[in-house]
Amino acid sequence: MLSIDDKVQFGRHKTKTVREILKIDPGWLRWIRDEKMKSGENFFTEEVDALISQHLRASKEKGGYRLSPRLTDSGASRLKGEMELVAKAATENEQRAELYKDSWGEW
Repeated sequence: MLSIDDKVQFGRHKTKTVREILKIDPGWLRWIRDEKMKSGENFFTEEVDALISQHLRASKEKGGYRLSPRLTDSGASRLKGEMELVAKAATENEQRAELYKDSWGEW
């Protein structure tokens, strides 16, 4: 079982301590904990389990969870741009469907 000062040896937070991860991404720790619990395994000490729950409650009270601590302004802008492209493609598809219907009738 991992305690608060143990280093994680896998995943995107490899080589960080549980304490460090708790500060930047408690949701990831919750996900690991929940996945291990499905197989009946306790991955963290009781102290760490309690701290994960405490951090998540505090985060929720402050206005919710962050989707990802790695989503920077440039990442958000890129995501917004991609969503606009998808919306544009959907609009173009609707226009093509209308042209088809006008020319050939409905199915």
